[in-house]
Amino acid sequence: MLRYLLLPITMLVAGIAIVSCKSQKEVQTQKEVQKFMPDEFMQKQIVFGNGGGFTGLETTFVLQQNGQLFKLNMDSTYTELGMLSAEETQKYFDKLEECKVKEVDFNNPGNMYFFLEEKEGTDTHRLVWGDERMGMPADSINSLHGQLIRLARDIKERAEDSDKENTEETK
Repeated sequence: MLRYLLLPITMLVAGIAIVSCKSQKEVQTQKEVQKFMPDEFMQKQIVFGNGGGFTGLETTFVLQQNGQLFKLNMDSTYTELGMLSAEETQKYFDKLEECKVKEVDFNNPGNMYFFLEEKEGTDTHRLVWGDERMGMPADSINSLHGQLIRLARDIKERAEDSDKENTEETK
């Protein structure tokens, strides 16, 4: 009789051990990244977005070097959209370095405009473009801006889908 119980008990203990290790690893990963609001974060940030048009509204996102991605709300508060992995975050900051944003002086907004800003502490360098008559910034800057906008859109959509699923589960 004891022999027949030994295998299920061993499997149960092993399963609990595996789940326990995974939970500890998730907690450790969350502890490694200290979270900050954008106006408190003193390391590098990439601020990007667009604005103008009939309403004149500006849509602003902030990617912080710790991986946090935020959207600036109309009431000047921030909503965290998600957290990027260290590798993915570094990819965008490497591309920012390659663009040499701090060496470019470009402030040519149009009716509709786009912006990309490199920020570290209180040091800020902002590029603005949209008036095609005045030219466009380098392709690498335009490309990085497009990649960041797609990233923000995708993360925002995933968060909204997750919220919908959670709402449907509670019904």
